[in-house]
This record gives sequence, C-alpha cells and structure tokens, in this order.
Amino acid sequence: MVKKLTYALIALTLFEAVSLTQTQTAMAAYAVKPGDVIKANASATVYYVDDQLQRIPMYADAFAVRYNNDFSKVKNLTTAEVGSVNNDLILNREMSEAEGSLIMYDVGQTVYLIENGMKRPFTSWQAFINRGYSGSQIKWVGTYHLYATGPVIN
Repeated sequence: MVKKLTYALIALTLFEAVSLTQTQTAMAAYAVKPGDVIKANASATVYYVDDQLQRIPMYADAFAVRYNNDFSKVKNLTTAEVGSVNNDLILNREMSEAEGSLIMYDVGQTVYLIENGMKRPFTSWQAFINRGYSGSQIKWVGTYHLYATGPVIN
C-alpha cells in the first residue's frame, strides 16, 4: 500500500512539473504586437507597444484617458518578455484620446477612429460618412499622438 501511494505521489509530482513547464513555455511564447499594453510582473510601469514594437512608458493619466483605467487590457509579462523600452518618450494625457474619438494628424489626410487603444483608418470620406460621423467631430492632433494602426474601416 505504501509503495502504491509513493508511486502515485511521484506520478502526481511529475504531472504537476510537466504542467507547470508547459504553462511557463506557453507564457514565455508570447510575442508583443502593436497596440498591446504590457507591464512586467515585477514593475508598476505600463508600456504601450507602437507600430515599430517600441515599448513606450505611459503615465497614469494617459492610461486613464486611453483605457478608462481598465486594467484587464494590460498583459502581465516577465521582464524578459517586456524587453527593451524606449524611455525617450513617455505618453501622457495630452498625447492621448478617449475610446471612440475621431482624429486626424496635422500632417495627414486620413481620419482615424480610436478603438481598443489603436487608430483605425477610414478608407474614404464616404466610409466615414456612412458610419454616421461628421467632420465637426474630428480632432486635429500632433504626430506625437502615438497609436498602433488597427484594421481599416471600409
């Protein structure tokens, strides 16, 4: 009886070790993508991942504007998974627009809808109008408003 119990404990221990290793491997396999909001488990700093996969730190006020303090959108990663960060720039409230905002960069002609922390370009003015929007709803912004580009809106 003791021998069977010992074998059962060994089997259970091996099963748990394999499961833990598979979980760690699955977690380590995460590759950041544009538009992700990430943080290292050991840090309170939240980073926005741009189109060039740069990790840019965000002030709390920028996070509040962009994500309405919804921390379920933040992916908790290991420090190694977060990788190198760009500390030359920090996103703040003035560089952020709320979900559902319509923006146009002061150097461009494309209108974007801010959705899920990304800028989604309208393919045409007609696509913009067909969604019920008007030109008076567009906010002109500087190029320092960093957003990863999401799917186009037809």
